[in-house]
Amino acid sequence: MENLQILLTLIVIFSVLLLIFRKAVLWYWKVNKAIDLLEKIEKNTRKDNHTG
Repeated sequence: MENLQILLTLIVIFSVLLLIFRKAVLWYWKVNKAIDLLEKIEKNTRKDNHTG
């Protein structure tokens, strides 16, 4: 019974850590995606200013 309690505790801890890590990874990639979009916008804006 004690081993089962230790196992369940470890599973809960591992699950919480995975959720935290997942949230951090998703946040990180969304930031990178936003930077890519901003760079594209900047490139298009500069291109439009040079043709005017």
